[in-house]
Amino acid sequence: MSRGIRNNNPGNIDHNPANKWQGQIGIETGVKNPRFCLFESPEYGIRALMKLLTNYHKNGYQRN
Repeated sequence: MSRGIRNNNPGNIDHNPANKWQGQIGIETGVKNPRFCLFESPEYGIRALMKLLTNYHKNGYQRN
């Protein structure tokens, strides 16, 4: 099973303590280098992804 599915995070959104996503229950566990948000359900992961993509669209996406 892929990490995105296992974490209910189909967008593989990186964990950032400054972001308080609705339905986020922490950071992934059971991997050598935890990196991605963990959501309580796929719906919350999809919601966070849509909000992130909407913000990229509204504010312009700048790749660092």
